[in-house]
Amino acid sequence: MRFADLSRHTVSITLAALSLVACGDGGGTATAATTNDPATSASVTGDPTDGTEGGPPGSLCSELCQTDEDCFIGGEYKGFDCVGGLCGSVSFGNCATDLDCQLFYSGWLKSCASQGECFIGGFCIDIGGGEGRCADGGPSDVGLECAAGLVELLMPPIEGGRDVTVCGHVDHMCIDHVCERPCMNDGDCNSIPGLPHCSVGTGQCECTSDADCLNSGEPGLTVCKTTYCGCASDADCTGSNMDRCFDSFCGCTSDAVCTSTFFDGAELTCQPR
Repeated sequence: MRFADLSRHTVSITLAALSLVACGDGGGTATAATTNDPATSASVTGDPTDGTEGGPPGSLCSELCQTDEDCFIGGEYKGFDCVGGLCGSVSFGNCATDLDCQLFYSGWLKSCASQGECFIGGFCIDIGGGEGRCADGGPSDVGLECAAGLVELLMPPIEGGRDVTVCGHVDHMCIDHVCERPCMNDGDCNSIPGLPHCSVGTGQCECTSDADCLNSGEPGLTVCKTTYCGCASDADCTGSNMDRCFDSFCGCTSDAVCTSTFFDGAELTCQPR
């Protein structure tokens, strides 16, 4: 299960946290469902009260949308689009090419046709085929340091001419419609709750003990399921938008449980996974 799959159950995150290392041991499509639990998205066969086999699949608090504007945050586009009736982004598996991942993690989200359309200290760059995107300028051209996780890149300005230095991200690749960045050491996994250890052979961040999960401080992450963290009982699922442990992931049992919204115009309801 990839961490991108785990993260689809978490939208109470900052935009900086969207650059988390991809990890886990499986696949699947991903959408932005609102719980505060990056727990498993594996197939669920457990009893909804104790996680044993034989029960029904679980549900998640999901924010349903009709237009891309429903997925704005604070009145602004933050990289989430209405995909299949759910707010999603490339960080949750909505990528088709490596460029999709680069645009999202670099923060090159605003389209432009001229330099005047971009913010102060930024450039309108040509990302290919004459398509312009606004990008933060790098130290070589505007004297500003790149944000953590970004590096200096030379890109052509939309009007042509000499390349300009901008800040960007090139580590993630689109694999099976999920943006992934393999870990190289435990340091690459520091920002991932409950998954502090890098399995160098697979490039995946993992837990190795229940203590790893408990130390995350995140609701619903109490036991290590070999490589990922999950819940053991309903008592573990006490955060917002959750009240039941479905075979190691925290979910909901009714719309009444879904009270904490994230997107401006989406409708929050309890939906089958």
